[in-house]
Amino acid sequence: MTLKIEKTLGEHGTTIKLIGRIRAEHLDELRRQIAASAPSIVLDLEEVELVDAEVVRFLSACETEGIRLLNCSAYIREWIVRERDAESKKEIMGGDFVNSHSHETAPTQFVQANSVGFGYRRFGRSGGTPLVFLQYFAGNMDNWDPAVTNGFAADREIILFDNAGVASSGGETPGSVPEMTRDFLAFLQALGLEQIDIAGFSLGGMIAQQLALDYPRLVGRLILIGTGPRGGEGMTFTDLSVNEAIADPEKLLLGAFFAPTDTSQAAGKAFLRRLRNRKEDPDSPISMKSAQAQLNAIRDWGRVPSSERYASLKNIKQKALVVHGNHDQVVLPINSLILAQQLPNAQLIVYPDSAHGAHYQHGDLFLKHASLFLSE
Repeated sequence: MTLKIEKTLGEHGTTIKLIGRIRAEHLDELRRQIAASAPSIVLDLEEVELVDAEVVRFLSACETEGIRLLNCSAYIREWIVRERDAESKKEIMGGDFVNSHSHETAPTQFVQANSVGFGYRRFGRSGGTPLVFLQYFAGNMDNWDPAVTNGFAADREIILFDNAGVASSGGETPGSVPEMTRDFLAFLQALGLEQIDIAGFSLGGMIAQQLALDYPRLVGRLILIGTGPRGGEGMTFTDLSVNEAIADPEKLLLGAFFAPTDTSQAAGKAFLRRLRNRKEDPDSPISMKSAQAQLNAIRDWGRVPSSERYASLKNIKQKALVVHGNHDQVVLPINSLILAQQLPNAQLIVYPDSAHGAHYQHGDLFLKHASLFLSE
């Protein structure tokens, strides 16, 4: 929907009503309308659907200059406050600043986009490109390994979130990766993020590929973990069960994420202990309905097309780090090689004695490899 501007001159000044989605390209016209209006100006935002970061900064500046924002939605108001807070902290600390929270303590926040309230958490060192984590089938924010997320947070800002219909987030979980990607895009736009790096695990890696393909300017670098290309080898996911995933998630994690060796299973049990480190403000469990939609999406992603099986991968130009376990039975390791061969700027790391959760079993090494990749 394009932006519609309705201007009303009243006894006490001018009201400019904005209807639709405000983008950065609308700001010059808004400035002209404001400049041509009476000294007392009100911007009525009641029917504004979505804004981006530059628009939020513009609205904040309007308030500073004495222009009143009428019917400002909670999510826009929260965003304006965050922008002001970030700017003040940068002034105090001379640039980047460190959020005092960690994986274990970061509060769950909510932002509204496309009539969905997205649950998310932010922590780490802000000021650079944030690293957004995209979760696997039937996982929520609490299922990320704090040893990994806190490790990344020492050098950059981390964002964890639940996509539409998942765990704490509202709305419905769609049954395809492209639809999930559109929900992810709405979340990013609601936060005003202009560029991100992504760590996409399994289903999350599929969404990461789709976003990089559809919205390349938004994506800096990709870390693709335990995932595969559309129509990959053996990606039928017939062994995955929604009932098993919901009924006994720890059994699923030990059986699928870690190889059936003593060393790998010991690493899996240590991983499960780390997941219990967060004591307060737990994420909501994923519902059967949402998990089934996710399973439908990954099965659809794995369906082999009739032609040009991997043709779209050449159009993902971002630098990518592909990470896999050599005994992964959820997404077969051959798929990591396909990604590394078909993506123009990819490098591949395969960890030994490990399965779907190789990046958790070899967490210290993964952090070193991924941090080097993100910083080079």
